[in-house]
Amino acid sequence: MCRICTSVTPGEPQITLSSDRSFTYDYVFDMCCDQEEVYTTCVGKLVEGALEGYNATVLAYGQTGSGKTYTMGTGFEVETQEHQVGILPRAIRHLYTGIKDRIQNARQNGEPPPEFKVDAQFMELYNDEIIDLLDPTQGYLRTKGIKIHEDHNGSIYVKGMTQQTVTSVAEALNLLRQGALSRTTGATQMNSQSSRSHAIFTLLIKQQRLVKIEDDDPENSGKSEFATLSAKFHFVDLAGSERLKRTQATGERAREGISINAGLLALGNVISALGDKTKKALHVPYRDSKLTRLLQDSLGGNSQTVMIACISPSDSDFMETLNTLNYANRARNIKNKVVVNQDKSSRTIALLRQHIQELQIELLEYKQGKRLVSADGVEVVNDMCHENTLLQAEANNLRTRLKAMQETIDALTKKNTQLLAEKATNAWMNCGEGNSDVTEIITGYLKEIQELQAKLLESEALCQQLRKTTSRQQQSVVLSPTTSDNNEDCTEMSLPKPRSACELNRGVSGGVIHRRYNTLHEFPIRKKIPSSRAKDPAFSYGAGDCDHNFSFSDTSNLIAEAKMDLSKDLEILSRREKREKNGNDESLGDGADSENSDNEGNNSSIESSDTEEAESQYGLELAELTTEISIKQKLIEELERSQQKLHSMKQHYEEKLMQLQERIRATQEERDKVLASFAGQTNQPSDKMKKVREEYERKVYEMQKEVKRLESAQKQHAKLLREQSQQSNQLRSLKAEVEDMKRTKVNLMKKMKEEAQKHKQIEIQKTKEIAMLRKESRRRENQIRTLQAENRVKEAVLRRRNEEVTALRTRAKGVMSQKAAGRVPSANSVTFSPKVAKSKWSLIEKNINKVKVNKKAIAVFEKDMERLINERESLGKELEQMIRKRDLLRLSRNANPNEIQDLEEQIEAGQANMDYIQESISECQHNIIEIEDPKTEVELLQLQSVNTLDEGKYLIEKLYSLLLAETFSRTSDLNLALRI
Repeated sequence: MCRICTSVTPGEPQITLSSDRSFTYDYVFDMCCDQEEVYTTCVGKLVEGALEGYNATVLAYGQTGSGKTYTMGTGFEVETQEHQVGILPRAIRHLYTGIKDRIQNARQNGEPPPEFKVDAQFMELYNDEIIDLLDPTQGYLRTKGIKIHEDHNGSIYVKGMTQQTVTSVAEALNLLRQGALSRTTGATQMNSQSSRSHAIFTLLIKQQRLVKIEDDDPENSGKSEFATLSAKFHFVDLAGSERLKRTQATGERAREGISINAGLLALGNVISALGDKTKKALHVPYRDSKLTRLLQDSLGGNSQTVMIACISPSDSDFMETLNTLNYANRARNIKNKVVVNQDKSSRTIALLRQHIQELQIELLEYKQGKRLVSADGVEVVNDMCHENTLLQAEANNLRTRLKAMQETIDALTKKNTQLLAEKATNAWMNCGEGNSDVTEIITGYLKEIQELQAKLLESEALCQQLRKTTSRQQQSVVLSPTTSDNNEDCTEMSLPKPRSACELNRGVSGGVIHRRYNTLHEFPIRKKIPSSRAKDPAFSYGAGDCDHNFSFSDTSNLIAEAKMDLSKDLEILSRREKREKNGNDESLGDGADSENSDNEGNNSSIESSDTEEAESQYGLELAELTTEISIKQKLIEELERSQQKLHSMKQHYEEKLMQLQERIRATQEERDKVLASFAGQTNQPSDKMKKVREEYERKVYEMQKEVKRLESAQKQHAKLLREQSQQSNQLRSLKAEVEDMKRTKVNLMKKMKEEAQKHKQIEIQKTKEIAMLRKESRRRENQIRTLQAENRVKEAVLRRRNEEVTALRTRAKGVMSQKAAGRVPSANSVTFSPKVAKSKWSLIEKNINKVKVNKKAIAVFEKDMERLINERESLGKELEQMIRKRDLLRLSRNANPNEIQDLEEQIEAGQANMDYIQESISECQHNIIEIEDPKTEVELLQLQSVNTLDEGKYLIEKLYSLLLAETFSRTSDLNLALRI
C-alpha cells in the first residue's frame, strides 16, 4: 500500500520530491526508462573519451535495494535478457566495437593500424579491506600485500592486485562473472541479496597510434609520428547506505553496515569539500577511508566522472531518498580539469613543436619590421605597424561610405531621368486651355512627393549598406479601385512594383490621382497618343488636358468630387479598422470571460442529533406499516376463503331445494293420479282409501316440513349472502388500504434512503473535520514540544551565562595586570579579550542550539511518518479483506443486500481514513523538507584562528560544559521516561 512520492518533470532534468522540493541534475530518468537509454545518455560518451586517452569513472550510489548492482551490471545472472543488461557489459561491448572500427578505418586509409592493450582489475572493499576478486587461490589472506600508491603525476594505483589482459568481449565478461561470484553478499530485512562491499571494476586501456604533426613548417607538413595514449576506466558499485533499525541487522551484518556507512560518510565529506566553493583552501580528507583514497583521482583529479544516484520512489523510503538526492546535489558541484594521458616522450615532442612554431612566427614578425629591439635590449612594436592598422581601418570605413554614396548617385541618376521624361510629357500634354490650374496643382504635388522620395531613398540606401546581414524585404501595394470597367486598362498601367518606402509612397499617390482622373468618362482623348506614352502613368491621368471643352468649373467640380471620394474612402477604411479592432477586443473579452467563469457551490450543514431522531421515527413508522399490511393481508385471505365457502354452500342448497321441489311436484301428481283412480272405483273400501290418503298426507306433511326447513335455511343463506356482500365491500376497502399502505411504505423507504445518504455525507464531513482537528492538535503539540525545547535551551544558556559572569568576575579579581606585575607585552602579541571570546562562543552556541532543535524536530517527524506508514499498511490489508469479502457476497446467490451495503460503507470509511493518513504522511514529508531545505539550514560558524591560548582554553571549557549539560539533560529525561 505504498505511494509514489517522486515525480519527474516532462522534458526537463528535474525531479520533485513530495511536490515540495525540486532537484535539478544533468540527466533524470523516470521509472519507465530502460538500460539502453541510461547507457546511451550517460556512459557512451565516456567510452569514446577513454578511446581518446581520457580517464573516466562511473559511480552508482543509493540506499540498499534501490537497484545499483542492476544498473551497473556487476551482478551475476544466469539468464539476462538484452534490455536488462547493465552499464558495465554494454561499455565492454562498446569499447571493443570502437577498437575494431578504429583499426578498420586506419587500414582503409592506408595507415598503420593502432595497437590496443586492455587490462582488467576487479576488487571489492569489504570492512575497509581491499580484496582481489580475480585471485580465487587465496581466501582473505589475499588482502595482505595489497597497498594503495600514488605516482608522480598524481594518479592512484593499487600494488599487488591481479591484472589480467583481455582481448575480446567474452574474456572481459568472463572475468566479470568470476569476480561477481566471489563478491560478498548477504540478506537483510530490506534486501535479500544485499551487497556487503564496495566493488570496483577497472579497465586499463593503452594504445599506440600514428598521429599527424600539426606544424606550419612545410618540411614537417604531411608527416606523422607515433603517440602512446593511456586511459583508466573505473566502474564503481557502491554498497547501499542503510539504517540498522530498518535492516534489523545484528552481529556480522551490523558490523558490515557500520563499515559501509563509514566509507560513504568519508565519501560524502570529500564531495562536500570539493563541491563547496568556500572550502577550496581546506584540506580534502581523501585518506579518511580506503574508498576515497582509491577514488581520489576520479573525484578531484584527471577524470570524467558520472555519478548515478539510484532512489526508491516509495514514500516508505522517503528519508533515504531525500538524503540520496542531497548527496548527489553536492556531487554535482565538483568540477574536474581533464587532460589526455599521453606518454612523456610524445608530450615533450608536441610541446617542442609548438614552441618551434611560436618562434618561427616571432622571427617572421622581426623580418617584417613589426617587432624591434631597442638600444636597451627591450622588445617593442614598430610604430609603422600601429599606423598600418589604423590606415586599414580607415580604408574599410571609406569603402563602406563610397559604396553607399555610389548607390545614392545611381538612384539620383535614375530619378533625374524619370523627371526629365515626365517634364517632356507634361510639356507636350499642356497644349490645351482652361486646365492650367489643375496642371499646376498636380505639378506641385508631384514635385513635393519626389523631393521627399529622394531624401528617403538616400537615407534608405545608406542604412541598407551598413546593415549587410539583413535582406531587403519587398513590399507590394495592392490597390482596388472602385471605378467602372472602362478603367481596367488604366489600372493596369500603374507604377511598377516599388522596392523601397519612397517608391511605395510615390506609387500610392500616383495611383490615387490616376484613379480620380480616370472617372471622367465624358472627356474623350481627341489627339492620337503614341503607344509608348500611353503606358506612362503621368500621361494616362493627364491625357484629358488636351480637350479644349474642359472648363474651369468642371475642373473645380472634379477636384471637389475627388476630395469627397477620398474622404469617403478614408471613412470606410477607418470604419473597417475600428470594426476589426472591436472584433479582436470582443474575442479577447469572450476568452477572458470564458476563462474567468467559475461555479460556486452552497454548503449546507445538518445537525447529527436531528438526523438520528428522524431516522428512528422513520424506522418506527415503517415497522407499524409493515405490521398493519401483514394483518390486513391475512384478513383478506380469510374473507376470500369464507366467500368461497358461501358460494359452494349456496350452490349446494339451491340444488337440494330444486330436488325437493321436484319431489313435491312428483308426489302431488302421484296423489292426484291415485285419487282419480279411487274416484273411478266407487266400490273400493273406504278404509283402504283412508290409508292411502293418510299416507300421502303424511308424505306431503313431511315434505312441507322439509320445505319449511329449507326455506329457513334459504333465509339463513340470504342472510349470509348479505353478509358476503358486506364482506366483499370490506375486502375491497381493505385491499385499497393495503395498496395505500404499500405506496406509503415505498415513499417512506425512499425518504429513509435519502436520509441515510444525508447522514452518510454528514458523517464524512464530520470525519474530515475530526481529521482536521487531529491535524491541528498534532501541529500544536509539535509547537508546544518545540517551544518547551527552546525554553529548556534558553534556561541552560541563561544558567551558563550566569556561571560565565561569575567566573569572569573571579578571574578579574584574582589576576594581576601585566603592567602591575612588571611585564610589558610585545607589540605583536595579542592579549586575551573575554568580550571577544564570549561573543565567539555565543555565536557558536546559538548555531549549535538551532541545529539541535532542527535535528530533534526531524526525528519526531520521521517517527510520526513511520507510525503512519505502519497504520496505512495495516489498514490497507483490512481494506483488501473487506473488498474480497464484498466481491464474494456479490457473486453469491443467497447474499444479504444489507450485509453488502454495510461492507461498502465500511470500505468507504476505510478509504476516507486512508486518505487522512496519506495526508498526514504528506504533511510530515513537507515539514521534513522545510527543515532540511538548504536555503533555511543554519550553517555552523567557522571557527576562526585562535588568537591566544587562553581564548582556545575558554572555548574548549565552554564546549565541555555544554556537552556535560546536554548529557545531564538527556539522562534526566530518560530516567523520567523510565519512571513513567
